Amino acid sequence: MNQWQLWRRTVVFFWRSHAAVAAGVAVAAAVITGALLLGDSLRGSLRRMSLDRLGPVDAVLRTDRFFRATLADELQARLAQDPRHGQVGLTGFVPLLVLEGVVETADGRPSRTAGGVQVIGCDERFWQLESDKDSSLVLPRLSGSVFPEPNPAAGLDAAAQEEPVVLLNKPWAEQMGLEPGQEILIRFSDRSAIAPESALGRKDRTVRSWRVRVAQVVPESRWTGRFAWTNFQQKPLLVYVPLAALQQRLNQPGRVNTILAIGQPDHTEPPEGQDALVADCLRPTAEDYGLRIERVEQGKYTYIHITTDRLLFPPALEETVRRALVGCRF
Repeated sequence: MNQWQLWRRTVVFFWRSHAAVAAGVAVAAAVITGALLLGDSLRGSLRRMSLDRLGPVDAVLRTDRFFRATLADELQARLAQDPRHGQVGLTGFVPLLVLEGVVETADGRPSRTAGGVQVIGCDERFWQLESDKDSSLVLPRLSGSVFPEPNPAAGLDAAAQEEPVVLLNKPWAEQMGLEPGQEILIRFSDRSAIAPESALGRKDRTVRSWRVRVAQVVPESRWTGRFAWTNFQQKPLLVYVPLAALQQRLNQPGRVNTILAIGQPDHTEPPEGQDALVADCLRPTAEDYGLRIERVEQGKYTYIHITTDRLLFPPALEETVRRALVGCRF
């Protein structure tokens, strides 16, 4: 008996065991293949959903402090002068003031409350990003803009007490049972420079309330109705408010905390080198970092006095200031 005959007779004699092993291998291979296909499909679906929520936005610049809204215009001007401008596909920058808040119905009926709501302060530049001009959505336009501009002559307190109109996205409006014309109450934390939990922080009046009126519900068919830059599967809860009114409510006139980098409408992915170019063109000033720099002369000595609007210098900012002052003579 040769080796081949031995193998053949072994397979025939133990065919039940071999069949069970073969079936197990086939099932395992099918499970692994299905898991790989499902995982790839899920990743692709999540990626498409994330890109769909971003709309024309290629990048988001956001920080936990307020900076000048004009920084977006300065960034656009520097980018236009850079010879690499045509290679990155950016068309503009839009400043936003974004907060997370809690919204409560205020129409006299039993109140309904929702947390984790994105309160987005924006102006006409944001709504000009809508490419679908033939949509049935009719945005409220007062004085030629989506939101009415507050009256500067009325003063900060009077402007903050005005009842501005706001826009809601459809999923959240349906969840809360809200319709145009109803009033809601927006609550968000007071963005103080000193944290309330610190020894010097204020323990009272740390939450601001704002009564506003719903003017329009943005459908999910528009990217502004599903706008989000965080990767999660739940539908975002959005409230769009007038930028100037939110700035006045926070006592932060002319300041924002987010800049959107707008790309070409036909781009599926940001071109390579876009982030590096934006970083090169971004030139925040000391004011944007909350720094105040003073030159002090006392007799024959001169020194630089640097203070921050925070309780303590952030370590990264402190290290940057130290490096900038190395070798300087005054």
